[in-house]
Amino acid sequence: MDLDGSVLCCIIRCIVLNLEKPEKVYLKCTPKGDPALIILELKERGIVGSVREAVVQGLFAFYEKILERDLRRAQVASARRIAEEARLDR
Repeated sequence: MDLDGSVLCCIIRCIVLNLEKPEKVYLKCTPKGDPALIILELKERGIVGSVREAVVQGLFAFYEKILERDLRRAQVASARRIAEEARLDR
């Protein structure tokens, strides 16, 4: 079965979110500089309604990028392993 990256990300996200861990984390910070400007721009454009929403959406986007990177690394490692096994079988 060949899954594309977005399907795999959703599956992994569901698995991770369903683990028996606390579903709430306290976070107190004050964005400054570029992060603050980005949040203000996103709010002004109506893309996010609050700082909390901007942070949550940013975390989801970051997490998805990390999963995509991990998937690419796993694919490269798998391809190398298969190539090495094929070379040894000759």
